[in-house]
Amino acid sequence: MLELNEGQVRRRDNLQFFKGPAGCKEFPPLSEFTHDDLLELGWKQVSVPFESSQPKNIWQRLLGRRTQYGVRLRVASTIHACQGATFGKLATAVTSLSAHPDLNFTLWEAAQVVVLISRTRGCSDMYFVGSPEEVVEQLLAVLCATGRYLKHIQALTQRLCGEMDQTPVLHRPPIFRPCDIVLDRVPAVYLLVSTRDIRCMYIGETENIRKRLNQHNSGQGSKYTNNARLRPWALFGYIVGFENRTQRHLFEQTWKHRAMADRNRQRRRRPTGVLQIGIDLVFAKNRNRDKHSKLVVQQCGEILLEQQDANDEQSRNDDHHIAEGGQL
Repeated sequence: MLELNEGQVRRRDNLQFFKGPAGCKEFPPLSEFTHDDLLELGWKQVSVPFESSQPKNIWQRLLGRRTQYGVRLRVASTIHACQGATFGKLATAVTSLSAHPDLNFTLWEAAQVVVLISRTRGCSDMYFVGSPEEVVEQLLAVLCATGRYLKHIQALTQRLCGEMDQTPVLHRPPIFRPCDIVLDRVPAVYLLVSTRDIRCMYIGETENIRKRLNQHNSGQGSKYTNNARLRPWALFGYIVGFENRTQRHLFEQTWKHRAMADRNRQRRRRPTGVLQIGIDLVFAKNRNRDKHSKLVVQQCGEILLEQQDANDEQSRNDDHHIAEGGQL
């Protein structure tokens, strides 16, 4: 539709639309959005009347019929429901609940804006419906509301949408919820990292990873992990294959002391480095084990290096970032 006359709508007159040719999936450029240009490109003009549908039973004996123009959007969906899709053109609304309290949607963090602009190849292919001032004000407000998933979303869009010669490697986000852990009653020695401050780590042992992680994040774990300033905790890695709790406890204590000693020497330590100490211990112990009783290391998370470097500068004068392991 090139133009809309509100008087025609009020009078319920027929509306004029242009119907695209068979197989057409893209709209012509804006410079060609004229009556004659559309006809030359194979578009046909059609008249859409205002009609009523057949009666439909609503409840018991109550009947109703829908009266409207027989028109619907070619594509109507939410941005997040179109995962992986790239559109030639995109029309959307960005607003705030304070300006439109009757709406039940709005953006609330910067990561959503990153996802929004990734749905088209260029920002010029995106159209915002509404007042330009209101749209700009809401976008600026949302971009200032950075969330904990922003860096991960940016890394994903850069790898998926950018031009690279090598095959991209997509790491898992550094934030994990208890429901993301599929393991149940699996005895293990584990490494936790604070999602609020990745300088703070915790080494422990358990018979049930899912239950123990829930305890740490609900304030029922050890005294160190009960600190609300550090919660929630993320499972960064774990080691399985122990025959009993005594073996887990000895491995936990050795891993903890090695990590503390290594950190005191270097005055800095990353979660990947602490996990590497556990990997080295596993390698040494597996030399004396047969193939059916070897220990196995599983890394669960990737920490963003930019965030690590910034936190490492602050960790030079900090102490006790690796706490004693908790006991069930």
